[in-house]
Amino acid sequence: MISTRCPYCDNRNNNNFTFKKYSNNRDIVCSKCGLIYKASFTIYDTIYTYEEELKKVLPQDKVDTVKRVITKYLNYQGKGGYENTRHIYIDKNYKEYISNYDNALVISLHGKAAYYSPEYRTVRFYITHDSVRAEVTSEYTWALKYWFVGETLEEKVDNYIQQALVKWRTI
Repeated sequence: MISTRCPYCDNRNNNNFTFKKYSNNRDIVCSKCGLIYKASFTIYDTIYTYEEELKKVLPQDKVDTVKRVITKYLNYQGKGGYENTRHIYIDKNYKEYISNYDNALVISLHGKAAYYSPEYRTVRFYITHDSVRAEVTSEYTWALKYWFVGETLEEKVDNYIQQALVKWRTI
């Protein structure tokens, strides 16, 4: 049941509509004043998962691989950044959470570098039932696919962390 308000008399009209696509325009006859007005409807199709159900289908081998590579970089302090001229600090812990919106387990690692002022970056790995994707964020979000390369998942995760947090490549 969809309720619309008549723009002429403010009467509420309840109608049963069948949507054929994601948006529809309809002419509606007001049940009180009898005048016709147009209503536009848009449907957004979003699918969310339940956390416990999602955990059942996540590929544990991929989760373990991402965690194993990330732990190599925990508490890293050393040269990095543009031409290895800055000092890079990577957090001593990674964060792990379920993103119901993305239907993924998200594992993130945070680092900072001292340029003119502290600059922060976060690398996130989204593990779904069938894939792993990566992104890096600071002020903006980039999903740099050419950083996520390698023969194995371990190489891909390692390369992404190297490019985004250790070498601190400019984007």
